[in-house]
Amino acid sequence: MSDLMKNKCPNCGNEFDVNLSMCPNCGHMVSSNINVPSGNQNKTEGTENIKNISTTNKNDNSNLVNISFVLGIVALIGLCIPIVGIVCGILTIVFSNMAKKNGSTDSRCKTASILGVVGIGLSIIMLIIITVTTISFL
Repeated sequence: MSDLMKNKCPNCGNEFDVNLSMCPNCGHMVSSNINVPSGNQNKTEGTENIKNISTTNKNDNSNLVNISFVLGIVALIGLCIPIVGIVCGILTIVFSNMAKKNGSTDSRCKTASILGVVGIGLSIIMLIIITVTTISFL
């Protein structure tokens, strides 16, 4: 086999494919100009890197789910200020859909979507109530 160009992570020292801009071992962002020629690569190293990349994707999905879940709760609390509730509800739906598209099967993802829709609905109702009471006092 020919020598392959590899990136070497300055954080953990792991060698990985030059086409990746992030270390699959520790997640450190690496600029593409740090190339280290490497010897023959065996198949187990490639499999190991794929496992590390899939773990990174799971962590990314977990972060998206956590963000959408928190925004869903803020959307419910934010109905006191309806605009905040509506914006947070929309962001909740966007982030939970991104997590679903990335393959997340976390049940919190569906819960976050429901929280977002309920937050938007309650915020709209609260906005209507505030508008009607404001108009009636004029």
